[in-house]
Amino acid sequence: QHVRKIEKDVDIACTIAKDPKRITLKKDLEQQQNLLKDCIEKLKLFEASRVALISQLKEALHEQESDLENVRTQMQVRCTIHELFFSAEGCHTLTNFLSLRECYMH
Repeated sequence: QHVRKIEKDVDIACTIAKDPKRITLKKDLEQQQNLLKDCIEKLKLFEASRVALISQLKEALHEQESDLENVRTQMQVRCTIHELFFSAEGCHTLTNFLSLRECYMH
C-alpha cells in the first residue's frame, strides 16, 4: 500500500518539474531502499543459519542411524547366541561351551 502511494506521488511529481514533493519522495524512496537492504541482509543471515541447522540435523540423524544399526546388529548376535544355546539342539552346545570355558579359566 505504501509503495502504491509512492508510485502515485512519483507520477504526479514527474509531470510537474518543480513539484516540492520531489525532495520528500526522494527521501521516502531512500528510506524504503535502506529498509529493503536491511531486510535482504536479515534474510541472508536467516538463510545461513537455516543451512547450518539443516547440516547439523543431518549429521545428528546420520549418527542416530549408525547407532540404531549397531543396536540392531547386537540384537541379531544376541538372538543367534540365544537360539544356539537354548534351542533343543543347542543344549549340548551350551554344555560344551561351559566345559571349554571352565578348561580355559583353570
